[in-house]
Amino acid sequence: MELYRFYTNDWCKRNDSKSLSIAAFNNSFDDFNLALFSPKKDECDTCVGYKTSNIDEATYQEHQKKKEEA
Repeated sequence: MELYRFYTNDWCKRNDSKSLSIAAFNNSFDDFNLALFSPKKDECDTCVGYKTSNIDEATYQEHQKKKEEA
């Protein structure tokens, strides 16, 4: 619902476009096989960055060491 609100209140107004109905929006979302990811537990930016290959191994290992020391 929050994504639909953003779409209608922000994106459509900025682009001077008529918004879809909520049903059409949801159908389009499903047609493109899109989904919103809800993590099962909180993770810090460094750990997520390493998993997505945005952070190098050395930085991640240093982060893990500091985590264990804490």
